[in-house]
Order: sequence, then C-alpha cells, then structure tokens
Amino acid sequence: MKFILFTLVLFVTLLSCNPNNPTPNPPAPNSVQTSWTMTVDNTTYSWSDNYIEDAETGNWYPEHFETNPGTCAWAASGATSIDGSVVYLGTGNLPGQTEDNVECHLQFYPMNTGSWIISGNSWQSGVNNPSGFYLEIFDYPSINSFGTNSVAWITGNDNIALNITEFATAIGGHVKGNFNGSYYDVNNVLHTVSGQFNAIRTE
Repeated sequence: MKFILFTLVLFVTLLSCNPNNPTPNPPAPNSVQTSWTMTVDNTTYSWSDNYIEDAETGNWYPEHFETNPGTCAWAASGATSIDGSVVYLGTGNLPGQTEDNVECHLQFYPMNTGSWIISGNSWQSGVNNPSGFYLEIFDYPSINSFGTNSVAWITGNDNIALNITEFATAIGGHVKGNFNGSYYDVNNVLHTVSGQFNAIRTE
C-alpha cells in the first residue's frame, strides 16, 4: 500500500513538472480598448489607450497613463445625479510644452442611448433631456491663464448635437457616441467642434 501511494505521489509530481504543462501564470488584468478624436476649428486632437482593471480595488485605469496621459471614460457620481452622467475626454500628451492639454466633458441624462441638443437652454427645468458641454484646450506656446486664442469655458451659447449610440449597463462596458456643432467661448469667439468616442464605463 505504501508503495502504491508513493508511486501515485511521484507520478503527480512528475506530471506537474512536465515542461509541456507549465504552471500557469497569473491571469492578465481585464483590458478594454478606448479612444476618442475631436476636431476644433480644423485642428484635430486624439487619444487612445487600453483601460485595465485593478484586481484588488476593481477600479479601472489607463494602462500607460505615465507615458500616455489621458482619459476616455463615462462615470456617474450618484446614479440619479444629472451632473454625474458625464463622458470625460482628455489628454495631456499634446505636442509642445508639458502643460498643453485638452479637456472635454459631455453631460447627458437619462443614462441611455439617444440624442441630445446641447444649447443654452439645456439645463432649464422641464426639459426632457438636460445636457451640457465643457471644453478647454491649452495648445499654445505659452498658456498660464486664459488667453484670447485659447478655447476655454463656453458661455452657454452653444448648439451641439450629441448622439449616444451605445451605453453599457455594467462597469467595464463601452459608452460610444459622437457630437458636432458650434459654440462661443468666453471671449465671444465662435468655434466649430466635432468628435467621436469609444469610452469605458467606470461606475
């Protein structure tokens, strides 16, 4: 009986050490591809990276944030908060000085697929699909504050069509869409904007 038990243990040990059956590596983190592109006044900006899941916290982060900083995500800070339903697009990886960056927020509610017209009246009470738009671009030789050539906070005189074509019901899924239109910045300068995004739902 001891011989049989020893033989069995030896056989299992040898089988587990077989180079054709190596011990499996820890599973790779979940990964979701994201990307966005946006054209403002005939200048195009873009960013893409995979988001990966932190196995311990369950949070999602851009995989190469240190070398390719940016964001392309949807989040809701409170399931019923209108302000919380936002697609965040951005990058700090523009050519030029290190402070050059693009930041864009697209707000919409309810949280599903559909179309919204973002205008100065979007947030008035009684509107079925309240929405909002914010865009800031620092892409100039020296920008330490708002300049006359910078695209900054909008004034509310915007007219932008937002289309959400896919809206994930779970964290880690995609929120996809596109937008286009025009708006006036804080200097009352008219700008055109269009873009599309393939974002990850992080909440």
